[in-house]
Amino acid sequence: MDPADPVVAKVADVSIFASDVRAQAAKTGASSRDALEDLIAVELLATAARDRDRSRAIDLEMYNTWKSALVERFLERELETRLSPQHVPDSYLRPFYDRAIDGFVHPRLVEIGVLSVYTGERMKPEARARRTQTARALAAFVAAAPPGTVSDFEAIAADPRWRDQKVVFTRTWQSGDRPFPEAVGRRAIALRKPGETTAQVEDESGFHIARYAAERPPKNVPFSEARAEILAEVYQRWKADEFLRLGHELSTRHKIKVFPERLVAETPPRR
Repeated sequence: MDPADPVVAKVADVSIFASDVRAQAAKTGASSRDALEDLIAVELLATAARDRDRSRAIDLEMYNTWKSALVERFLERELETRLSPQHVPDSYLRPFYDRAIDGFVHPRLVEIGVLSVYTGERMKPEARARRTQTARALAAFVAAAPPGTVSDFEAIAADPRWRDQKVVFTRTWQSGDRPFPEAVGRRAIALRKPGETTAQVEDESGFHIARYAAERPPKNVPFSEARAEILAEVYQRWKADEFLRLGHELSTRHKIKVFPERLVAETPPRR
């Protein structure tokens, strides 16, 4: 082994030299370790393509010349032909539907702006009394000068007079019991038009005043109808997952040795 150009990795019977890594790093702007990983991936693909063509005995110089073409052809033949949208299985898409089910199946939703003063079960009596006093004062303030819009509602929470007393603003789509509990949701769902505001509601979490912003009608979109929308969102992610899976399969099929310490050794010390 040439000390000036050590072997830093071996993929099957192909050696990757430090000079190869330097050239790849200079070409891509990647770190030495990332450049090495790129070269290993290319060699794995080229080896797989070579094996698939049953042309194991290829002149090394010719192999280096044709390596890019081998990789490109292997990707086109082995990946692109089975990575089109119609190949994405329902078993991959269905979990995305299940996690986003509230966006596909829901009752009537009301978008509300909420001014809250939180207490909570574990709050000490003295602190709870202060928060309760703030909540009462907030309710009187809103009743005396009703905000014109939800943005005006938000501005109240941003005002230092109320912000410093822990008044919090939230804007959300509310059903009868989510995300705010039923005590708030029941009154929020009763709102029908801009400007309508609930009275202050007390529940186990604290005190809340909700104001109508907009609404969505009930929705019931089954997976079969939502599939195309989900596919459009996750298709590129699925392709990347499949490519990584192929890389893992190839890495277990072909022997790989990596000597990262030789990359460190080749880096000249800073002065």
